Amino acid sequence: MFKSSQYDTVMKRALMILAALLVVCFVLRMVACSVTKPEEDPKDSESESVSDEPTDEPTDSIQDSESDGDGESEQVPADSVILAPTEDAGQEYIDKIIFLGDSTTHTLDAFGKVPETQVWTGEAKTLALYTNIDQTKIVYPVTKELMTIGEAAAKAKPEYLVITLGLNGGVGDYFEERQFKVAYRKLINAIKENSPETRIILNNIFPVSSLIEGYKTINNPNINTANGWIYDLAEEFGLKYLNSRECLIDENGELRLDYSQPDGIHMQPAAADALLMYIRTHAYID
Repeated sequence: MFKSSQYDTVMKRALMILAALLVVCFVLRMVACSVTKPEEDPKDSESESVSDEPTDEPTDSIQDSESDGDGESEQVPADSVILAPTEDAGQEYIDKIIFLGDSTTHTLDAFGKVPETQVWTGEAKTLALYTNIDQTKIVYPVTKELMTIGEAAAKAKPEYLVITLGLNGGVGDYFEERQFKVAYRKLINAIKENSPETRIILNNIFPVSSLIEGYKTINNPNINTANGWIYDLAEEFGLKYLNSRECLIDENGELRLDYSQPDGIHMQPAAADALLMYIRTHAYID
């Protein structure tokens, strides 16, 4: 038989052991509850996820994923600014267009692809994009008078005006975005002020071929950069952008050799035919 004192001692030890066990169980439970799976960072989850479903974001580019020739492509969103493919608008559409540009535009009437009266350019059959472009004189082909582009627009009130400028002056000389856009804005404003109903189409600068040599800044990467500036201006003024280069380039993003004159800049008659057909099938539709 345990004595009373011995019994009390045993009971105290048992209670102490039980209390210790309860403390250990409580601590273990708290540790288990604190070790949980970390939440995933939504950004990490998205970055590792690739959806096969198409998105609504436009992915077309100015050159339809063709290479610039330097391994890069000129990305421009496909939207209402760029003239999209249409049904053939026919020769009657071409007959309503005035073509304003430099010697590369002069190719059209030089080869008899359009009448001389539809091409506006300077006395030397060329035109440069400088900041005085709004005061530069062109030869008004109907009367052979010298007048500013604004004066010609006021006189002719063309239904459509395709502008292809920026090789002379812009790319070929200063090649600087701010001055390029300042000059182009003056030109657009002069036309809009004198012939507000004219539908203005900003055409890209034509590509050059691999035959070109002897020019410091005239090359396709610089031309593509300037074409991006022209697109910006079309978007800024709510005008249309004609991406005609895509009918002229080869797999390297250069002017096709069979379309190129020996200087690498000017085009052969076949290129003019391709250009006019492209314009007919990318018509300005209100």
